[in-house]
Amino acid sequence: MDRVNTTATVWLGTTLGCAQCHNHKFDPFTQKDYYRMLAFFDNGEYRVEGQGPKVMDKWIVEPELELATPAQAARKKSLEEEIARVQARLEAGTSALASPQAAWERDRTAPPPEWTALRPTTARSTGGATLEVAADGSVTVSGPNPERDTYTLGARLRAGPVTALRIEALAEPPRGTPGRADYGSFMVTRLAVEAAPPGGRRRAVPLARAEADSDGNAIGLLDRDSETGWDGSDPNHSYAAVIQPAAPLVPGGTVAITLEHQGKQPRNNLRRFRLSVTSSPRPWGGLALSDKLQAILVAPRPQRSEAQQKELAEYGEASDHEGAVIGAPRRAARRLGQRFDAEGDRRTRDPDRDDAPREARRRAAVDVAARPGRLHLARRAGLCCGAARTASPA
Repeated sequence: MDRVNTTATVWLGTTLGCAQCHNHKFDPFTQKDYYRMLAFFDNGEYRVEGQGPKVMDKWIVEPELELATPAQAARKKSLEEEIARVQARLEAGTSALASPQAAWERDRTAPPPEWTALRPTTARSTGGATLEVAADGSVTVSGPNPERDTYTLGARLRAGPVTALRIEALAEPPRGTPGRADYGSFMVTRLAVEAAPPGGRRRAVPLARAEADSDGNAIGLLDRDSETGWDGSDPNHSYAAVIQPAAPLVPGGTVAITLEHQGKQPRNNLRRFRLSVTSSPRPWGGLALSDKLQAILVAPRPQRSEAQQKELAEYGEASDHEGAVIGAPRRAARRLGQRFDAEGDRRTRDPDRDDAPREARRRAAVDVAARPGRLHLARRAGLCCGAARTASPA
């Protein structure tokens, strides 16, 4: 009844609601007209989703009608076909796809490399925090804790070539947490490196790969997306991530490392951390997975169940370790999905009201004004109320 009354008043500009209990005394609406319109809304197909004993734990999902222009529909079809082609490559299961997975497993089961802590010679915060460098190279942050902060640290590189960097977020229970958020969490949204050879100019260093320990994901450190990164939420747990440059850093030079905290959650800045470097060609050893995934990883392949192998591969997909053979198609599929979602949002969403399909509302309003037939008004009003619903009037 709320739908009938609201639709009649707001969209039709009528007093149909007065006919809920009797024929309208002044306007040409009968009580039968009212309940015909009620039947239109009440006959819509829907399903109930959600779990729990309370009504508030459930919600109703109704059919929606996508109102795309011919050009938008063609674009959608093209994107869906491209996504299907990329997805088919992912599911091919060929030896070419299996090879990077096997190489990654060898990397993660290699002996731990030798790490040397960097002792920063300079450390500053754009948010006014104080960065104190200890003798072991660890950095403790104190003072102001702004909603977003960026740390920049400068150091001199060791004598040998640097094949990878490691960043550790250090917990000190019960005294300190790895992050500065209220509950000790942190999120580094980007890690950038600039290096200079001895006596040379400093230049940006391309980064090729990033992985995290436990069940974390560090690939977001390599992009400029503030919604991705490397994070941790357990205040009593230390975290680690390894980042590999596209080419080894020149020994004996200087390096500047920038840590950005630009996520949506405020004050998720690092509290205590340490940077280290290695010359090992296989720096991923010792970067332990979660107990469950580590048990699968160390088990011989013939002894793994299909479900275990799939779980390990899915972790690999999330960490994006596969490189060009598997990683590129997966990244392409993700980009296509994001493009499709973004174009869908631009196609159907009103920037001033997120839940309003703009073109549907405009077209329906024009039709309602042009065609005053009562049953037609009711049908078109269903479209005006949001997404068009599949229904048949009683």
